Amino acid sequence: MKFFPIDGKGGEQVIGVETFKRNGFSYLRLVTNYRRQVVFGTETDLPSATHTAKPGCIIAGLFVSYPVKWPEIGHSQLTLHPRLLSVSVVSIPAEGTDHQTPAEARVDFDALKDSDGNCWEPCPPPPNWIAVGTAIGQNSHSECIATFIDFSRPIARIYGLLAATNWSDGGFVIRFADGERQFHGYPEIDFSNESQDTGHAILDEEAISREMVWELGKESKKINKVDLWMGRSPKKWSKHPILGGIEFYAEDGISSRRWGNCDGKPIYSVEKGGKAKVVGLKLLVNLTEDCPIAAQALALE
Repeated sequence: MKFFPIDGKGGEQVIGVETFKRNGFSYLRLVTNYRRQVVFGTETDLPSATHTAKPGCIIAGLFVSYPVKWPEIGHSQLTLHPRLLSVSVVSIPAEGTDHQTPAEARVDFDALKDSDGNCWEPCPPPPNWIAVGTAIGQNSHSECIATFIDFSRPIARIYGLLAATNWSDGGFVIRFADGERQFHGYPEIDFSNESQDTGHAILDEEAISREMVWELGKESKKINKVDLWMGRSPKKWSKHPILGGIEFYAEDGISSRRWGNCDGKPIYSVEKGGKAKVVGLKLLVNLTEDCPIAAQALALE
């Protein structure tokens, strides 16, 4: 499940669609006139098809079809997991609608990607922000999106900080003080409201039973430092080292619950400011597992 609100009342609209078909559509990307985007499915580095509205028209919606049952590759039995079979873009004349024709007929799909071709979701960082220092984990992958955390924004809570040692952790979600939610993957499990002590779980059973939420109160706090650990994926999709664990520190020095396997000392720390003028953290999120697999500091150019 992915969450991507579009501010229709504020004038935001979808102006571009990108698709890739492989045994049904495995990749769907929507781009808006606010330089925001969302990727559904599994991104690929193979050729894709892009769709925009004709001059004088706007994209009104998508026409999609899919079978209720789909045969898995190499298996004769049908699965109940639906998969997109076809996607068509529906365009209508802009005249007579509440929306305006986009100023530029051509959508620059590549402008919303990082230097390795990963889509920034939901939007790229400011143009004067660049990735610097050591990249912890797999730095390039054809099935990833790029996200970033702005250290200057006050954070109210982070949930999904699941400490586990032997299985994929899923992602985590940041809720900023202004109410906006930012997804860095999707949490592996749902979390209860029961409060628990901060700490790093040793056993998977202990991790699952705990609510992994870092509450920062009504006043909120800004992130000042992030500790990073290296790890390896328990799944077959990656034989390379990946990001193993994360721990956040607020400006007043308090630390978050830990995400991932944080055994031993961190391999690298990203701290705000300094000679490098660090302003944030870039993450690569694997689209198959919905979890971060790499991290790198972002600094002013």
